[in-house]
Amino acid sequence: MSMTYSLKKIIFIFLLFNISSIYAANIPFKLGEVLNYKASFRGVITSNVWIDIANIKLTIAPEMKKIEGQSAYLFQLDLTTENFKKAEVIYSVRYHINSYVNEKLNKTLFYEETTQTRKFKHKVIWFDWKNKIGELFRNRKKTKIKKNFFQREYVWVKPEKDNVPVQLLKRFTDVSPGVPYLKNANDGKIALPDEVYDRLSAVQAFRKLQLKPGEKVVVPVFSGKAVNYNQVSTEGEEVLMINNKPVKTIKLKIATSHLSGVFKKSKNASLSIWLTADKRKIPVRIHAKVKYGIFGAELLNLNH
Repeated sequence: MSMTYSLKKIIFIFLLFNISSIYAANIPFKLGEVLNYKASFRGVITSNVWIDIANIKLTIAPEMKKIEGQSAYLFQLDLTTENFKKAEVIYSVRYHINSYVNEKLNKTLFYEETTQTRKFKHKVIWFDWKNKIGELFRNRKKTKIKKNFFQREYVWVKPEKDNVPVQLLKRFTDVSPGVPYLKNANDGKIALPDEVYDRLSAVQAFRKLQLKPGEKVVVPVFSGKAVNYNQVSTEGEEVLMINNKPVKTIKLKIATSHLSGVFKKSKNASLSIWLTADKRKIPVRIHAKVKYGIFGAELLNLNH
């Protein structure tokens, strides 16, 4: 299991849920909000000691943006291992997300994700609400070809489908000149429900929920390849020590049976997230237990 994959599982906990029928009336966050987290891991390879591995920052742009003439929030996520020597040496990661969601906070308009490890990956999800379909675009990869015993050559992977017009991507994102972009070769266009989110915009919409003990919520999230319906339940209130201060929170449990990857491969896997028990419902802690150990992230500070 690569560190990139593991860190993305930590991020995934932040990036789920909402349903309009139990919305609160007011949006709980403010433009310009910044939430800083520290990601950690504990398992056999760390002798069951917590090891800090990355910084995560969730940001809401200080002003509204425009996507296809619609006002939109811009939610951003940044993850980096640069401040943690062990993680940086083992597997350096720079991960960034841009998520544009409409003003009603009930559907994503555009999503962009970049990952820089030993290789660079760039994908874009286009939410075409005129036709109610979603499409995944990704930068075409190069593959290594052996010319002879001493020489190797990198060539573009043969496109499975037509190249994506770069003009579409240039409208909203910085694309690398000369790098072909392809539609998702496996699934193509995916039909979207009336309300659906990407992984990042969903957590902000989730903060609007009117949560009650024992209540279960099913939330649609579009990954680019499929619409996944995720289930979450409220387990009640807990008081946590965050930055050496007691914080009253609401604990949520996410059903891992609907999740893939490391959760599907792990027996007795569990997923929990704690939100502040107030109007803002700020995510303050997350734990993901899998067969490799426990991944966690905890709030460090809040700036406006």
